[in-house]
Amino acid sequence: MNTEHNLVSLVNFISNALNENKYCVGIFLDLKKAFDVVDILFTKLNGLGVCGNSLDRFKSYLSSREQCVDISNNLSEKLTIDLSVLQGSILGPILFLCFINDLPNASNLHTHMFADDTQGLATGDNLEMLIDDVNGELKKWAVWFCANKMAVNVSKTKFIIFHNRGKKSI
Repeated sequence: MNTEHNLVSLVNFISNALNENKYCVGIFLDLKKAFDVVDILFTKLNGLGVCGNSLDRFKSYLSSREQCVDISNNLSEKLTIDLSVLQGSILGPILFLCFINDLPNASNLHTHMFADDTQGLATGDNLEMLIDDVNGELKKWAVWFCANKMAVNVSKTKFIIFHNRGKKSI
């Protein structure tokens, strides 16, 4: 799914809620260091059927890599990266998707994901009850993030309440 499909799906979900005269709460998350915390990726790959020689190749590819910085032909010291999906690599996006693809199962929020940007939506007739429900679902996401050693970039996380004119808001 590309960004346009993701956006159309979000707009359709919100539009349907408003057409039904419901509230819609949207939570927009950015995951912090999403490509640096995938040390449980191998378990997830195994769960997706990647095993044996194939899994060993991924382990070899992702483990004990070295990096350095080159500024005007001056190289920094090499540092070993124990385990990371290499941002900008060809395999990076697909490996990250393999890692995060079970997040939508962690809650009842209508979840959309594109790379490390995640959106959760919920609708309801009563705003106070909807906010309580969304907070409960966010707690479920928090458990998933903790179990998967992920963190939310709070400064880039936003929420919005969509509603029709005349409906009260907080």
